[in-house]
Amino acid sequence: MTGRGLVLVSIVLLHSAACGTDDVSRGGFTAEDSAGVRVAQNFGDFGADPRVVATTPTTKITTIMRDGQEERLYGVTDVAPLAGGGIVVAQAATVSFFDAEGRFESSVGTEGDGPGDFRQIQRVMPFGLDSVGVWDTGNKRLTILSPGGGMVRTVQPYPTYGHLIPVVGMPGDGTIVLTNGLDLASVYGGGSGVQQHPLIALRYSARSGELLDTIAELPGSELVA
Repeated sequence: MTGRGLVLVSIVLLHSAACGTDDVSRGGFTAEDSAGVRVAQNFGDFGADPRVVATTPTTKITTIMRDGQEERLYGVTDVAPLAGGGIVVAQAATVSFFDAEGRFESSVGTEGDGPGDFRQIQRVMPFGLDSVGVWDTGNKRLTILSPGGGMVRTVQPYPTYGHLIPVVGMPGDGTIVLTNGLDLASVYGGGSGVQQHPLIALRYSARSGELLDTIAELPGSELVA
């Protein structure tokens, strides 16, 4: 089966009015302090997005090379353009590099837990000037690759919360932003009925893995226990 993974994250903030002394209102936006917590709310008609995506792809990639043999590309989990015009494609445990025309250049990665291994790659994206950041949600770690696919280092962010930690992005300032994974114990241990899973965005150092700060806490998915 040939596929391409696409993750679309949409967050809608709905919050009832809270009492507070510091209240800022401007152009469809309000911010209030309630019990020491900053609560932001956006509202109004933001209109339709006028951008149009081309119906014909500029590059089509269908095969990779493995052990000297051509192999059909399948199970793609993410894809990203590189600064030099190349393309990096992720499968569950493999990262492949292509030139701007879609010609295969190299692949790295095997399934496992050791250095250079992956369990479940969720995201690949440019990191720094010419490196590639690979977030492996199965091993809960970041692997930095050189432009040719050589391993530069691995980083294990700590502490993390929940299972299958999703990455939000790498802002380019030497940090990585993750959200908390689903904590099954808290969801199913909180009684029956609808349980809301909070979404917490956390910023970590992309070099040491140290937790630097909490960006935001948002209402997340509602699950039926």
